[in-house]
Amino acid sequence: MTIQPTRPDPTRYDGLRLHRCLERHGVRTRYRELAPAPVWLAVADHVVSPDVALAMAERARSRMLFAYAELLYERAAHSGRPAADEARLRLWVAQGGSRTSRCWPGAVT
Repeated sequence: MTIQPTRPDPTRYDGLRLHRCLERHGVRTRYRELAPAPVWLAVADHVVSPDVALAMAERARSRMLFAYAELLYERAAHSGRPAADEARLRLWVAQGGSRTSRCWPGAVT
């Protein structure tokens, strides 16, 4: 009896796996360079988990990508994470917004 390597099932999708050299390059450069705008927009449009949306919003905020952070906070809040709405409000206030402004959907009046 011989053991033969198994081939991946081409009908099953487990996600994308980069070649090792590309993965290493990404690890070395990901903190020095920002992902392009289409990447952040795609994340905001396609993220399913509110926890992932909240984590990505925090990453965007820490990189001062406030527009993408707001989109991701909003996505997380609409998916049932009240903490995301609070974080979105804090981001907005930190940028000079007012808690009583009528522009803010959760305005305190």
